[in-house]
Amino acid sequence: MPSGEANAILQSQDGYLWIGSYAGLIRFDGSTMMDYGKNLENSAIRALFESGSGALYIATRAGVSVFYFKGPKLAPPPAILNSITVDGVLYEHPESLVLPSDTKRVTVDISILLFSETREYMMAYYLEGFDTSEYVTLDKHVSVSYTNLKGGSYALKLRVIDPMTGESTKTRSLTIFKNMQITESVWFYVALALLIALLVWLIVRAATRHKMNVLMKKQEEQSKYINDITKVFSECVDMRDPYTNGHSARVARYTAMLAEKLGKNKEQVERMYHIALLHDVGKISIPDAILNKPEKLTEEEFLTMRSHAQRGYDVLKEIAIDPDLALGAGFHHERYDGKGYPKGLKGDEIPEVAQIIGVADTFDAMYSTRPYRKKMELSAVVKEISRISGTQLSPRVVDAFLQLYEEGAFNDA
Repeated sequence: MPSGEANAILQSQDGYLWIGSYAGLIRFDGSTMMDYGKNLENSAIRALFESGSGALYIATRAGVSVFYFKGPKLAPPPAILNSITVDGVLYEHPESLVLPSDTKRVTVDISILLFSETREYMMAYYLEGFDTSEYVTLDKHVSVSYTNLKGGSYALKLRVIDPMTGESTKTRSLTIFKNMQITESVWFYVALALLIALLVWLIVRAATRHKMNVLMKKQEEQSKYINDITKVFSECVDMRDPYTNGHSARVARYTAMLAEKLGKNKEQVERMYHIALLHDVGKISIPDAILNKPEKLTEEEFLTMRSHAQRGYDVLKEIAIDPDLALGAGFHHERYDGKGYPKGLKGDEIPEVAQIIGVADTFDAMYSTRPYRKKMELSAVVKEISRISGTQLSPRVVDAFLQLYEEGAFNDA
């Protein structure tokens, strides 16, 4: 017989039947059963009714009576899957199921297969891959809905439990597979990442190209500005001497021809052309009496004339946007053997552009009329340039000059 607090609880519920089982204490009022174990706070009382003895407790005013029943052991009835409804489409007793990728709602209808209402059983179920734990209910029929399942494999697990003995049926399993939506595939995110990366690259490329275009346009405008100023300066120099009018332009043209023959690219050729245009800019500082004197210059006058190289260099080196403009003006009178002016540079100490201008300037000086002599024959000019190769002029540049001569490049000069 129960005693103490357990006895008091049972007697306080006069007229009820009590069943102690593996599932806990069940109270029966003649029509329904109730899991009363949750209302028991004392662990000792709970242990009494969870002993699994299958005893029947009857509470009366005279006390509590306990009855033990012996009989055949009955296996719990099976759980059955009645149907699955997929977005309104009914599938009865399916063995397995494949869901479309756009499935929104899946409703599972399950029940206990009972032929008698004399015993109570519990039904346990869960959707493996979605539910985190098993659900247990005293209901004989259950309808459960699942919404927005992700693509993948699932298994619906069903079993029936006998609350009197704790026994359960073998778990029944139904495989459910839902096709993945494109957004659930790892390749979708790989492709999306690549697409985003491509888009970012295109945006950066477009922005970079726009910026480069702006810079190139600005550079072209600056280059044109420099070119125009360079031409104006060279024309101003040539205007002071009627005999050398056009000299700077011709030297610049010959310099470009030599640079191209020496393998320079278009940008380098153009740059050397503009440096050559200003090679005589220092002559602006030379008095007309000396610049245009037809007779031989005195030693003092010659020194003044020679100063145009250094003066031209000093003026042009201050142009910060292109300091190399000063190289042609400053060093085109240097000699390959080191006997030139103003620095006495030798061989490859002389800037390459000045070596090229030196040959072009020498050629035009002999192949045009000057105050002190007439224009020489082309063959005589070529012979003289070949003679001073390696002493006054760079042999490499002279070789390029001779190739141009053989090609007839100076026939119309």
